[in-house]
Amino acid sequence: MEIPDHARHDIQLTTTPEVVDLAWGQPDPALLPAALVAEAAARVLGTDGAIALSYGASAGPRRLIDALAERWSGDEGRRPEPDAVVVTAGASQALDLVAGVARERGDVVLVESPTYDLALGVLRDRGLRPVALPGDDAGVIPEAVPDLVRGLRRDGRHPALAYLVPTFGNPRGTSLPLARRRALVEVAAALGLLVVEDDVYRELPGDGTAPPSLWSLDDGGHVVRIGSVSKCLGPGLRVGWLAAPPELARRIRDGGLLTSGGGITHMAAMIVADLYASGALDAHLTGLRRELGARSAALVDGLRATLPAAAAVERPDGGYFAWLRLPPHMDGDALLAAAVQRGVGFRPGRLFHLQGGAATARLCFALYPPDALAAAGHRLGDAVAALAS
Repeated sequence: MEIPDHARHDIQLTTTPEVVDLAWGQPDPALLPAALVAEAAARVLGTDGAIALSYGASAGPRRLIDALAERWSGDEGRRPEPDAVVVTAGASQALDLVAGVARERGDVVLVESPTYDLALGVLRDRGLRPVALPGDDAGVIPEAVPDLVRGLRRDGRHPALAYLVPTFGNPRGTSLPLARRRALVEVAAALGLLVVEDDVYRELPGDGTAPPSLWSLDDGGHVVRIGSVSKCLGPGLRVGWLAAPPELARRIRDGGLLTSGGGITHMAAMIVADLYASGALDAHLTGLRRELGARSAALVDGLRATLPAAAAVERPDGGYFAWLRLPPHMDGDALLAAAVQRGVGFRPGRLFHLQGGAATARLCFALYPPDALAAAGHRLGDAVAALAS
């Protein structure tokens, strides 16, 4: 994807026209609704310009918190208390804020393996050491968690929290089954374990619908839900949130960061609230889901046309990512070198595992149109076949 010269130092994304780089977990700029956001910004500034340009409430604008509460209540039957929600500068900051408060509970963070690799950096920055949760191809095995936690506690190590991406997750694009969701919430309650649910892909189901969030199944205050509009509206808005037990939310809201500067990303949060209220966000999501479905199918079908029998690609349930399983003897880093020679990049699977994972790869289908993804899938499958032989 070509980036105009004048913008090359303004954005995180760096690509070259010669390589279809499936490593980037970012949306195609062509999918970002700049006109809708501009219209919403004009409405907000025209109606509440002085308010939008002021210091915001520490928890974020009530109009966005109310919009989120209304949406969750309609979709999942649970409405958060207003003082349980804090607006943040994206989901990564929400995770950082929660980890900072929870750090005093322990020195360990329990994570899926594979898990979102960049979240590990946020958690490690807070002094937490990741430990893999027990799991299989369907995800975390709740029945095995108590033994892990008790063993850690016997060794003098204490989990501050568990971090999961259970819905259309990064990196695999799959979802934790409903029975395991219910069981995991019950286990967390029994152990007194705080679970942080990264729910950023909920609005992007594939052919079906999103399963109930862990947060919606929790009535004991053991799940913190974090999310954002980065994947479904625009990452540059930097609008996210957390829904937490009221005492934890209060500590974040009343901490030095928010009491010093007021609400983070205040004006952008008011714009997002307007997009919820006007229905413009839902109209945008309808087209976005359809387009991401076409892109996912193009990449997966292109891969399956040329992959050798010893490799496989999972069809995602939703979100941004597909997960490629390589022949057991193959190394993802070696494949990457061969794939780049064919004009395709990706993120090696070992980066998402605490240990192992060399024979896997994460592929993002959000950044390129279907024709480019189909061609990239063919070329990547050819690279796997050539290396396997």
